Amino acid sequence: MGFDELYATALGRVRYNGAALPVYQPPVPDDPETGRPPDVYLVFNEAQARETLDASNAPGRIDHLVQVHVYTLDPTNLREIMGSARAELRASGIKTMYTGPQMYDDETGYHHLPLYSRYVEKL
Repeated sequence: MGFDELYATALGRVRYNGAALPVYQPPVPDDPETGRPPDVYLVFNEAQARETLDASNAPGRIDHLVQVHVYTLDPTNLREIMGSARAELRASGIKTMYTGPQMYDDETGYHHLPLYSRYVEKL
């Protein structure tokens, strides 16, 4: 299973108010009814991928640095959702490293919190 499937599956288990949150890899589509993204959603993207070589100089693993982002219009749920996302990632064998900084976009009204994570994929 590649990193994208693993992250989509893990983040697909994140719940808020009993419902699964939408999970995207960029770009995030607008809702046809509202003309903007959902009120709360998760995004993940690969920031870096690096092959590691074994003793015979053959690629043995890919080290993925992946950013996970929570976007919400309501800042009171930001940390709770990120905590749930972190728990699901860890349960899937993904190392979570650090979170932040929390940001606000005046133009869109979304609060945003990134999480940095790492997953080593064996080839």
